[in-house]
Amino acid sequence: MTETWAVASGHPTATRAAERILLAGGNAVDAGVAAGLTLGVVQPDLVSIAGVAPIVMFDAATGQVTSQDGVGGWPAAANVEAMHEAHGAHVPEGLLRTVIPAAPASWIRALSEKGTLRFADIAEEALKAARDGFEVYRLFADFVASRQEKYARFPSTAEIFLPGGRPPVVGERFFQRDLAWTLEQMIAAEAACPGDRQAGLAAARAAFYEGPIAERIVAFHQANGGLLTAADLAGYEVREEPTVPVRFRGAEVHCCGAWCQGISMAETLAMIEAAGPGAATRDGALDLHFLIEVLKRVFADREAFVTDPDHMAVHPDALLAPEFLADRLAGIGAHSDPLPAPGIPATPSGAPAVFRVGCADTSHVSVIDGAGNIFSATPSDPSYDTQVIPGTGLSVSSRGSQSRSIPGHLNALAPGKRPRLTPNPILALKDGKPWLAMGTPGGDVQVQAMTQVLLNMLDLGMTPEDAVRAPRVATYAFPGSFAPHDVHPNKVLYEADLDAAQIDDLTKRGHDLDAWPQETWMAGGICIALRGPDGPLAIADTRRAGTAATGSAPEPQTDLTRIADPATPLAEAYALCDAAIPNGLFTAMRFHAEAMEVERLHSTLPEVYPVSGRKPKRATAWGEKVLMRREVNTGFGPTDIAWAFSDHETILSLGLQAVLNIPVVSEDRVLGTINYLRDAPAFSTEDIARGRRYAQALARRGKLE
Repeated sequence: MTETWAVASGHPTATRAAERILLAGGNAVDAGVAAGLTLGVVQPDLVSIAGVAPIVMFDAATGQVTSQDGVGGWPAAANVEAMHEAHGAHVPEGLLRTVIPAAPASWIRALSEKGTLRFADIAEEALKAARDGFEVYRLFADFVASRQEKYARFPSTAEIFLPGGRPPVVGERFFQRDLAWTLEQMIAAEAACPGDRQAGLAAARAAFYEGPIAERIVAFHQANGGLLTAADLAGYEVREEPTVPVRFRGAEVHCCGAWCQGISMAETLAMIEAAGPGAATRDGALDLHFLIEVLKRVFADREAFVTDPDHMAVHPDALLAPEFLADRLAGIGAHSDPLPAPGIPATPSGAPAVFRVGCADTSHVSVIDGAGNIFSATPSDPSYDTQVIPGTGLSVSSRGSQSRSIPGHLNALAPGKRPRLTPNPILALKDGKPWLAMGTPGGDVQVQAMTQVLLNMLDLGMTPEDAVRAPRVATYAFPGSFAPHDVHPNKVLYEADLDAAQIDDLTKRGHDLDAWPQETWMAGGICIALRGPDGPLAIADTRRAGTAATGSAPEPQTDLTRIADPATPLAEAYALCDAAIPNGLFTAMRFHAEAMEVERLHSTLPEVYPVSGRKPKRATAWGEKVLMRREVNTGFGPTDIAWAFSDHETILSLGLQAVLNIPVVSEDRVLGTINYLRDAPAFSTEDIARGRRYAQALARRGKLE
């Protein structure tokens, strides 16, 4: 079967979560949300279920590209003067750097508006990993061990991340049962909602922001000097933001806006494009001096001008204006500029903007589905720098680390103001058609790593695999995004397997070089899903724990829609069911339904008993038919279902029974049975997913109680 979809994420379990959704007929958004939520469980050192989740998406049906900021603002009680007086220039670690958690709202909004599944469907893998644990892997073990003292500061955090008083060991199972409770609360709220899918998703969201989860978060903040209140949580809404499109080497690259460093990604690509097609390469390799000097200027502009767009003195588009880019390029010479000054973009009034003086990590998921929908998300927020909320397993977003507690600073904290995020997923189109989803962890390395991969593919003609594998460099000649915001003028890090001639060239041009290990995790962890000339490709950077997968999904949803439509002729509906249900099971179950229908009618006749292992008192045609069907109904036996099926109900109900071997009584019973059987070896993932879809089709028609 021809492969149609591709997915890459920062962890094998998250990739598997997306893969299962795609195999079951879900779309890129369903799969991406499933993977993103799972990353918050299996990478709890780098990603929080209650963290940030910026997303950029392409809708193949409409051709529209949208993004969600996925970052919360500062609580209403935040006060920069008070923070500065108590803690100086940097927001301290702990509860005081907590901003409103955005990830749950971001995942659920994407699922509600562009997905097809319920929260319970996409949360299945995440819940299992939290409740039953996951195997500790090297990167996670090393991260926690290297920050053991930080984890040990907070008892509620140490209880989870230092079990038995020590860091997790590779190969052990790591459990987060309180986090499982949090997910179960959201799933239960959805299940208890009597409305449609959107109503159920809203109920799951409310459980987090207004229900029992919110209550525990707020109570802990109140008891421990935090700032979050019930009003902060209940009033939060994730924002849909326009993307920043940039033409780059024939592709249309969509970056996120100035609420993150997406505008810096856009400025980097725009500046390289403005320099001309050959400016970024020399002697068959990347011109690393040119690239580093471009990046230095972009990050100088980021520090000077980029913040929550609601608070910017310049319009973000000013950083992409041709005259501004030309001016920035004109300052690049043959030798390293240790610490370039920012440019002077135009302000709305035409006057120059005033320049203000002024390591965490993450993960990523990229998905392209068979229809051409694209999903690219970079969920984040670490656990070592804040308290876990007892009873929830949540390290609530400590993204306040990227704000400043300096009154008057461009990125000073303020009520409702969003910290400027480092996570910045991208996607790209070619000729208006879906091409690529990409992102990476790495903080200030993200823009640098993604730019090098794009140049490797588009300027050097490397395969996507080789483009990701190629050695990277990174400059640090700018104030870092995370407290204490260190500056390292002229500093460049390079992977040890970088070509010796390139190292020599950078040295001669005056760069201050230090070597990373070969293929170091510090150089990022690129995740790519793309459509190539020979089909979909998925690449996960071997520098980290990510994995990738491609495959083909059945297309049952179209058939289900036609089956569930009362206008579909009965013969066609039967044929569609026959095609959707393998191994002749539908035919067998159709006989079974006829027997059940006959039995129900037969039991209403006077002096006639329902079939219960005895011959009917009166040998009617109906009774003989019941007995005959009972012999060929594949062992299901008569059932006590108390109503007759209409034609279409019969068809859909049969599909469910054929897959799960159960009578259809109610949606709750059907889905409960599916959940109960999810690990049973007798049922494949595809079988269970098919049963779930039939139940959902029934529910859409209002045929299940």
